[in-house]
Amino acid sequence: MIGGYIPGSRGIGELLIGEYQGEKLIFLKRLIAGLTPHLRAEIYEAIKGLRTPKCPFANLPETKRSKYAVTAEVMRECGWVKPERQCEVEFIERTKGGSLRHAEFRRLVG
Repeated sequence: MIGGYIPGSRGIGELLIGEYQGEKLIFLKRLIAGLTPHLRAEIYEAIKGLRTPKCPFANLPETKRSKYAVTAEVMRECGWVKPERQCEVEFIERTKGGSLRHAEFRRLVG
């Protein structure tokens, strides 16, 4: 599910994606790979009507584990959306912590 984005070219710099575990949306990945300029514009148009002021992810902010962590500081840059749009993502494996390794955006679903 798409729960937010970090602004960039064509509206989207990075997607913030997650999956539901029970009732909670759990953050999985800051996604950049696979986002062509055309797709960035398409995704932005598809989610701009879903904007919300509240972060939908139950497990954010992250502590500074890596340079890609979504910390409280990074969260101030984010645009949040209601998690109503699904996307298809291809990845190599899940880490022990549940993140996606070498994930790449494929397409919007629905």
